[in-house]
Formats: sequence, C-alpha cells, structure tokens
Amino acid sequence: MRTFYFSLLLFCAIISNGQYAFRVMQYRPTGDLGAIMKKGISAELMHLDDHQEEEFRARYGIGAAFLKPRLDTFISASTSSINGQTTVHPGFQTYEKFNIGYGFIGADYIKETENRFKVYPGADVTVGYYAFDYSLKNSFKTETGNASYWYSGLRLRGGVLYELNDFIYIHLEVNRSYNLLLESFRVWSNNDIGLTFQFVF
Repeated sequence: MRTFYFSLLLFCAIISNGQYAFRVMQYRPTGDLGAIMKKGISAELMHLDDHQEEEFRARYGIGAAFLKPRLDTFISASTSSINGQTTVHPGFQTYEKFNIGYGFIGADYIKETENRFKVYPGADVTVGYYAFDYSLKNSFKTETGNASYWYSGLRLRGGVLYELNDFIYIHLEVNRSYNLLLESFRVWSNNDIGLTFQFVF
C-alpha cells in the first residue's frame, strides 16, 4: 500500500504542471459510521488547476483520514444455532484503529471576477477503503483481527477562494460525501470542513 501511494504521489507531481494544493480538514463521520467513530483529522495532496485559466477547474489527488472510536468498548452479540434452536451470545467489541485512504477526481466551477474572493461549487468521484483492527469477545467466541471495506463515492462541495497573491490561493471548503461499500452495498457518509492551500508556479 505504501508503494501504491508513493507511485500515485509521483504521478501527480509529474503531470501537475506546478499547480499543487494541500488540504487539511476536520473529518466528521455521520450516520452509521458517526455512531461509532469520533471526528478526526484528514489531509489531501492534489493537483488543482488555476481558476484564472478555465472556469471549470479540474482537481485530482489522494487523501487519508484517521479516526478514533467514540467508546472504549461497544456492546455486541453473536448468535449460534443448534438443532434449529438459536442462542444469542452477548459480549463486547473494541476498535484499535480506524483509517481511511482514498483517491479522487473532480471539478469546480469558478467564475472569474475582479474580486479576490470567489465562491464556487464542485464535486468529486472517489474510490477508497476503510481499514480497522478490532477485538470481539463473548461467551461463544473470542476474535481479534483486521478488516477492510472498499468503496466508491460521490463528494459534493461548496467553497470560498481568496487570492492572497498571484502564486498562493487559500480555499475554505465544506464537503458532503456518500460512500457505497462495495461488499455490502451499505452507504457510509461524512462531512468535512477544511482549508486548502494552492501554489501556482
């Protein structure tokens, strides 16, 4: 996985034509994921077109988020069936870590004006994975392991850009993401808010 990320970073650097951006944000899981995971920190490295050249500005890159569970221990249960009789085995489950890695490609629409502040909408298509370590214990079994879920998703965005000078732009962006788990077809969602620093050479 580290080789994959290094290769993707190198690819972005080669074809980005000196238009780099770095984004740091607060990752806010919602829905089913938000019930077990707290807010965390996320970061992205991307290519981001200069809005002064095209009204539709492309972006693509990679990102990662690191979350922590809301509780030290979660109540869980397993079931067993013998001779048609089902037994429920109450127990508990813990999460040691919960990491998210993803890639994205998308675009923004920015109308060029004389004002240094510009408001824009945007959207991305994402592909990524959730990876976590867990421990499960009850009267039926004890299990420790790790798991990963791959997903594809859609991310909707609203942002405000400020032109600090001809070479540095600062963005405040708010995103809403919907991620479809490819194995179970469940949807995990999240919001995020953060700052993007764009460097144009």
